[in-house]
Amino acid sequence: MLRTGRAGQPHLGTVNANANGQFSTTVTIPSNATAGTHTITASGASASGGTLVLSASVTVTRAGAAAPGAAGRLAFTGSTDTAPLLWIALVSLVVGAALVVGARRRLTTRGREAGSR
Repeated sequence: MLRTGRAGQPHLGTVNANANGQFSTTVTIPSNATAGTHTITASGASASGGTLVLSASVTVTRAGAAAPGAAGRLAFTGSTDTAPLLWIALVSLVVGAALVVGARRRLTTRGREAGSR
């Protein structure tokens, strides 16, 4: 059984563990949950027959609020001025193509000269 650790908070659901004692589930925190730190607790029978209790802390904030410690906005990791980089790439491509064409012409010319001797 899953429930929050605060008195009066609702039962969040029931989940069955597999043969290894592992479980995974998704829970929905009720919209009327108070802001702050909550503990979600899972309890059930242990392999030895006793009761096993597992818990995890979660922080509930109001909708749209930033998590504690967050700056409020995501960091911008892109570039605002990529035009110079595009021009550099285009010029590099053209120069590279010219070098390849020039090298092929030299090889072709040398091959013709060697064949005429």
